[in-house]
Amino acid sequence: MKIHTIDLPEKEDLQILCESYMSAIIKLSLPNNSVWDVKGKLSKLVHTLISIFDEIKNSFTVLQQRHYLFSPHDLTKWCTGLKRYNSVLMASPSDSENIMFEILCYEAHRIFSDKLVCEDDRKKVDSIVNKMFQMQWGKSTILSNLKDSYYVPAERFSNNQEILPLTRLNAEDWINLVKKGILHYEREGQILNLLILPELLSMTSSLARCLTQPSGCALLAGRSGVGRHSSLRIISALQSAKLITPISETISQFKIDLKSAMQIAGIEGDQVYFLLEDHMMRNLAILDLVNTLLAAGEVPGLYTTSELDSLVVGLKDEADSDNFDGNTVQYFVQRIRNNLHVVICLEVDSVEFWRILENYPVFHQRCTIIWQSEWSPDSMVNVPNLLLQKITEKNFDEKLTLDIPEGFYNIHKQAKNALVTPQNVPRFATALELAIRFGKVLIIEEIDNVPPILFPILRKEFIHQGERRLILLGNKFVDYHNDFCLYLCSRHEYLNIPSDLYAVLSIVNFTTTNAGLTEQLLGAAIRQETPKLESRKNELLQKQEELQEQQSNLQSQLLEELANATGDILQNKPLLNSLNETKASSIAIATSLTESSKIQEQLQRECDSIIHQCVLHLTGLKKLSPRVVYLSQLFKETTSSEPILLITAPGADPSTELRDLATHIIGAAKYREISMGEGQESLALQELENSAKQGHWICLKNLHLSCTKLAYEAPSGIRNNLLRSYVTWGKDFVEKQNATGARLIFLLAYVHALLQERRIYVPQGWTKYYEFSDVDLYTAAHLSEEIWGSMKGNLLWAHMKGLCADAIYGGRVDDHQDEKIMLSYLTQNFNDTVLSHKWKLTGMTNSFPNNSNYQDYTDCINQLSEVDNPSYFGLPANIDCALQKNISMKLTSTLKVLELPKVTKGVEKEEWHRGISPLLTFWKKLNKGQDWLRVSIPPPTNEGTIITTFMYEEKKFAIELIQGVHRSLSTISKVTRGAALPTEKDTEIVNSLLAYQTPNDCSTQTAHSKII
Repeated sequence: MKIHTIDLPEKEDLQILCESYMSAIIKLSLPNNSVWDVKGKLSKLVHTLISIFDEIKNSFTVLQQRHYLFSPHDLTKWCTGLKRYNSVLMASPSDSENIMFEILCYEAHRIFSDKLVCEDDRKKVDSIVNKMFQMQWGKSTILSNLKDSYYVPAERFSNNQEILPLTRLNAEDWINLVKKGILHYEREGQILNLLILPELLSMTSSLARCLTQPSGCALLAGRSGVGRHSSLRIISALQSAKLITPISETISQFKIDLKSAMQIAGIEGDQVYFLLEDHMMRNLAILDLVNTLLAAGEVPGLYTTSELDSLVVGLKDEADSDNFDGNTVQYFVQRIRNNLHVVICLEVDSVEFWRILENYPVFHQRCTIIWQSEWSPDSMVNVPNLLLQKITEKNFDEKLTLDIPEGFYNIHKQAKNALVTPQNVPRFATALELAIRFGKVLIIEEIDNVPPILFPILRKEFIHQGERRLILLGNKFVDYHNDFCLYLCSRHEYLNIPSDLYAVLSIVNFTTTNAGLTEQLLGAAIRQETPKLESRKNELLQKQEELQEQQSNLQSQLLEELANATGDILQNKPLLNSLNETKASSIAIATSLTESSKIQEQLQRECDSIIHQCVLHLTGLKKLSPRVVYLSQLFKETTSSEPILLITAPGADPSTELRDLATHIIGAAKYREISMGEGQESLALQELENSAKQGHWICLKNLHLSCTKLAYEAPSGIRNNLLRSYVTWGKDFVEKQNATGARLIFLLAYVHALLQERRIYVPQGWTKYYEFSDVDLYTAAHLSEEIWGSMKGNLLWAHMKGLCADAIYGGRVDDHQDEKIMLSYLTQNFNDTVLSHKWKLTGMTNSFPNNSNYQDYTDCINQLSEVDNPSYFGLPANIDCALQKNISMKLTSTLKVLELPKVTKGVEKEEWHRGISPLLTFWKKLNKGQDWLRVSIPPPTNEGTIITTFMYEEKKFAIELIQGVHRSLSTISKVTRGAALPTEKDTEIVNSLLAYQTPNDCSTQTAHSKII
């Protein structure tokens, strides 16, 4: 087999090709026109179009959106599209230059802008077009002249009219024509009930332009509710086209619907719009049929030979009258290609959206993509005004009232007489039809997915025939009773609902949540222990709801009285009296609500206390928080024949406490410390032997042996942190200070606890985990002891802040924002206010003692809560949510590390696609707006310094690395889509990525960079 590669045409070839197209069209539309007969003018215009095309192609790439793929085919469509504007050009031959520019700009909108996903991208296209015409032609008002103008097809007079010319309409005329289309469609019995928004006008004009040309097909990408279906219905009415929408997802029924559409298009010669909705795209067999239909214009094997012969037998006369050169079957196929227009409606939020476009590229090659996923902010603001206007026009002045208890009672009453049926039973369709006809309540149980037969019912696609209201059920119309109600029930918490149905379904989740179950269990526990408290709580909640309802009613009454007031409000005494009464009642209710909230907080504290006591009783514990463990307490449980292993956490150092304990029990001379490291083994063994003989204590640091294990870590919470600091200092150190000195060492311990405990909120608390340790506090206390005996006032505080900020704690902090936080803590706690006898910490009920008694200070510390409140650190109350999120992220990262890599010898396409797709998406986002893939590396020069040479080599390597990664990921993407075969290198790279490892090829390149 010979393989021939055909590259894209060069710029010069495109220039010649487009000039040929444009020249022929201009001669046809503007014969003997002096404007375009000027030599070189047409070449200049084509050069402008090619420049615009190149810039758009370079500005919007597949790295931004996977369907941003522009080819020379778009450029030729841009040129050949002019032949539909003959009537516009002929109407004003003298002004043909400006009209030509406007037409080309409008075509650029339809070809390029319609497929872009957001308004910013569309504005960028406008900027590119405007810039090119401004630079090359001096035209800056073309786009402004196009504002509120639409080029739409003329009325179709005959089915044999292959190409409909386009005419220019202003916004008002197009709105009137759209309203006419709505009226024509509603004559068939189905009410559209639309608001005329700019998005609807743009969508209808784009669809009309696309579907009124031979073989014109469209792919409507967006979200439910933006008006895609309604736009298609309007255009089908304006063009007198037959709209066919298959509903069943079974391939057999789909073939029947497709045959019907093909016969109308091919035999009767009528225009047919064949609408395929998102839910139809789940069936791969249907996708394959549609793919073949779009690619070839026919579906081989759909008809048998005998069926086809009997169908086309009546087409011979029509083929002869059209002078068709071929047999009747070919004529039949040709008419299908011209008259059958496939419209694919896809939801951009669907998980299948990109898979469909990647696996079936003909969808975006043969279809005009029209992307409309949301309304503009101006339209969203204008919607309420339009709705109010419609209500006013209909003289609809009714007051909506809703009684929720009565509503639930009615639902309950209906449910008693409801029909209940599972989804997957043979008589499901019959039960549905009976419920619709006779106005029953139908409950469908065990829903796994929403069946397509329910789509017209959920969307309320009614057909009105006089007073009758019909709904399409399968293949027949059924009378729709006004009392019919439908409930879908499922056991699946995460039911797969098509994204286009979210706008028409009211979803109520009755799944038991963790928070709801917790509330119920706590309520049950409180009712068991203290039923009166639970009763009081319920009564208070009921009263609070009644007060809130009264407040809402007063506000509504006030607004109603103001709205109905006539004349001068200031002279309306009844109104003023009513306003004063309403104000007084509102103030009283607001006061009652405030008091109710305070009572509720008090009841909640009582509930928490009872629950706390209940848990302690059930578990047999004295307290829920872990007790602070001291080495002096553990010493009684140890023996001289069994060593002790202290396992420390970052920020905790037991050596000071151990040293003080040894000094107190055996004396400092009999205590020895050795830091283990290289060459210390023999010294440690000798000292260990001597200590064992003489009964001394020895501390070997950085040692892990089999022995009794004790976890020594920084205590959790400010209270426990303070208690450990005081135990480490001991009673003698504290009580030898005067009253001021005792207060100052407490402040040091408190600041130390703040700095340490704030670390649990990294990165919101600190930007990183700083190694604040007990040694820092020991150093600060002993250095400060010398300062406060000789200094007073501001000089004392300045020295203490400087000591902590610059010498002890500040030396570990390397972030400017963290430095400001630490200085804020020091400023708040190192000032004259803290020496007052009334000063106390947040969370304490009593003030600090005015003495240096050790027990008084520990009693004050015990007033603090065991669980830290974020306000202690100056952090918001919801910081705990971020803390839990960080903990879960760390846990997830740990689980990823523990997960064993899955190495595959062959290619598992689904596994590759599932594992690599997130990485490919991230890579595209990472390169969005960059052009590294097209950057060329200039050759090095011999000029310059060593630094410039080094920078050149680094830049060269970085670009080559990015381009290499992109080539590898592009190849892998093709393999996952089945468009290429993997090599051994590709398999190795994928296995590394699936195992969360850097591929060897990238590691080698990175190592090479380090050598350079």
